[in-house]
Amino acid sequence: MNLSRLRFATGLLLAYAVLPGARAADPTGRTYARPEARIGPYTIVLDRIRESRTAVSHFGSAAAGGELRRSLQLDLAVYADDAQSNQGLTLFQINSVTAAVGARLVEIPYTGGMLESPGDPAAVRVFLYAQSFPASAREIRSIQGDIVAYERAGPVDLEIPLANRTFPFSVEQKGVRVQVQELQQEGVWTRIVLTVDAPSAAVLLNTLQDGTYGISLLDERGRPGVSNGCRMEQPRPNAAEYRAAFERLRGVPTTLRIRLAYRGGARRVFPWRLNRVALPSRPGAAREPAGPNRKAGAPGTDLPTEKR
Repeated sequence: MNLSRLRFATGLLLAYAVLPGARAADPTGRTYARPEARIGPYTIVLDRIRESRTAVSHFGSAAAGGELRRSLQLDLAVYADDAQSNQGLTLFQINSVTAAVGARLVEIPYTGGMLESPGDPAAVRVFLYAQSFPASAREIRSIQGDIVAYERAGPVDLEIPLANRTFPFSVEQKGVRVQVQELQQEGVWTRIVLTVDAPSAAVLLNTLQDGTYGISLLDERGRPGVSNGCRMEQPRPNAAEYRAAFERLRGVPTTLRIRLAYRGGARRVFPWRLNRVALPSRPGAAREPAGPNRKAGAPGTDLPTEKR
């Protein structure tokens, strides 16, 4: 999804939120059941709809008349039944959004991105933004996509003894092969280069965002060196190379610790679909501006009664 196409419209903003196990009401008091889809160990929910409508009037030209502009933002979330399914979720994909316009179905172009909130119980939370949504549409007919997940997932903690080793050397722990290619000490600095390989169907992930990439180096008394930066490269999803630097290691480096996330086993695809999502009604509506193809006062699409 191309975030560079994202734009913001001005107008009256309508929003209603639907929390798990609840119903929501729009500004007119009309209630809605939570739109959701269930597939495998995952529940996909539409948490929130934000609707914006703007009326634009043109004067003094051949194109004089009224124009309606309508946009929608949809917030979706995925909840997993258990921690294993949560950690195994690799990809949440949205393939299409369609709206009902009279008797026709119209595919809606959209952009979007990730939403993050500390302590969020959702496995994934995203938003979709449809900048040009049909003004007369009363429902979203469908939102379709896929979830890609692995059968097994979870953190992997490895502890590699370094004492009395000749470099390079390899060890295998918990189904992961680690090759320590080099270890160099220069003054207060210690540098280490290593590669990690998992089975071909697996995916290796970094679990920490603090710049260490889960790599730590300890001396013979278990005292860690101070990380001075680490670089991680992944030539393949199941392989990673680490180049890490440490300073002020007070003794001889004897233990290498690695913490990473591992996804393996069968790769499963779960197609999902949200059907017939009703759009919120609007309070206190005005009429569409008169134009050359519409008589003043004729029934038209309701507009917000907000002064511009």
